[in-house]
Amino acid sequence: VQVAVYHDVAARDVAAGRIGIVEAGGATLTVEGPGPDAAGAYGRLSVREIDLPGLARLFTEAGGPDAVPVRVYGGVTAEDIALTGPDGAAFRIARIDARDLTGRPTATPWGDAARVLAEGPGPAEGPERARRAALAADLIDGISVGGLEISGLTLAAPGGPGARPAPVQASLARLTYAPEAGSGQVRAEG
Repeated sequence: VQVAVYHDVAARDVAAGRIGIVEAGGATLTVEGPGPDAAGAYGRLSVREIDLPGLARLFTEAGGPDAVPVRVYGGVTAEDIALTGPDGAAFRIARIDARDLTGRPTATPWGDAARVLAEGPGPAEGPERARRAALAADLIDGISVGGLEISGLTLAAPGGPGARPAPVQASLARLTYAPEAGSGQVRAEG
């Protein structure tokens, strides 16, 4: 069970299913279940130029490779993201900025595909595995980002018995993605 609790949430410029901006002062995240638990927190969050009818169409209507993409968010910003894994590993991101997030209606509506994929990995081979892989590939192909910048990434994981006997520490100052004709360019700094 994954639970996210947002606080100090405000939506402004709401009209005809479109929202100019939604802001939250932060959020907490907990993940509980049959496996080890995890937790996290987010600082300030904002989502701009939200198209709720367009988002609803993506989750309920079928399309395909030739379907017209829908711009669902003009921009998303999240600050001070901190996630802690069950083994004590800590992952932090100072800031994420994404702009012009669009989606294309897929052959199986996003909501139906998400339900199937949330059921778990399924069998290791066979037609069901191929179906799940095709759903995931179509969803990934149906999402487009106009630009992305992630700054202040750090990972600290304690050592111990098992697959990771030595502690791990890693950081990256900045990671960016910018679309280019038919593909995109990723850059990493620091």
